[in-house]
Amino acid sequence: MGLHLPRRKRRSEADGDGLLRARHRPDRGAVIEQNHDEAGIVWPAPLAPFDAHLIAMNVGDEANRTEADRVYAELSEKGIEVLYDDRDERPGVKFKDADLVGLPLTVTVGAAP
Repeated sequence: MGLHLPRRKRRSEADGDGLLRARHRPDRGAVIEQNHDEAGIVWPAPLAPFDAHLIAMNVGDEANRTEADRVYAELSEKGIEVLYDDRDERPGVKFKDADLVGLPLTVTVGAAP
């Protein structure tokens, strides 16, 4: 249980000779300095460390956990890099942490009351 961090794919591109070269990445400190609000970082999509933040609510409920695991697997199969939060925490804690991390997309999985 906890935060699941997938191995990041090395971002590269082919040069004129067909050789793969690492793409230039801007300094993350400068990006954060220019892209934040009162809640935390606001990552521009091309520079975000993950494509999406998946938040599993009520992880003690087997149906919720199973559905969140399915969503995680489906997103991962499509090549979407996901930060998966399946901690046993209150929703407010998870949402506050999601705001602090500031990924471009947040997906929440949980049953309605």
